[in-house]
Amino acid sequence: SQRVLSEDTDLSDAALYVTTKTIMYTDEEDHCKGYLLIAVDNTKIHNANRQLIKAEKALTENLVRLSLILETGEIYPWYMDVETGKLDISEDFYNFFGLNKEKQKNHTIQDFMKHIHPEDLKPFREKYESLQMGPIRHITLEFWLNINGKGFVWCEMNAETRERGQNS
Repeated sequence: SQRVLSEDTDLSDAALYVTTKTIMYTDEEDHCKGYLLIAVDNTKIHNANRQLIKAEKALTENLVRLSLILETGEIYPWYMDVETGKLDISEDFYNFFGLNKEKQKNHTIQDFMKHIHPEDLKPFREKYESLQMGPIRHITLEFWLNINGKGFVWCEMNAETRERGQNS
């Protein structure tokens, strides 16, 4: 009996995935004189593709979960380049405060700190510097922020060092 497998058929790890091609040789009168069979073992490629598809599905599911968390929890991802101090904050952060991200001049950490309540600024700077210079890789900063000029809002910021340069 012949069995045709679809691309998503999930066989055991012991299965072989082989592509075959058969060529028939004939004489001048089209009588069969013999066959040439070519077989290519694609097992490693198939298994690698199968693992890649599973990883992509898991990544997509995680991204959907993360997106839902961010949307419902007023959590705004941000990134800062330590060398330039340039901030890249989620557009949702600016939307929350009723600001247009593109019109903001607060794209550096120094500009951002100008909007922190004076009583919170010194502890903010100390923790920020300890993250930059010291062995600490993660900090939580709590402060009052008045970024839109309409009053202070309580914020909590989590920061983690992802990569350190040669001099750090």
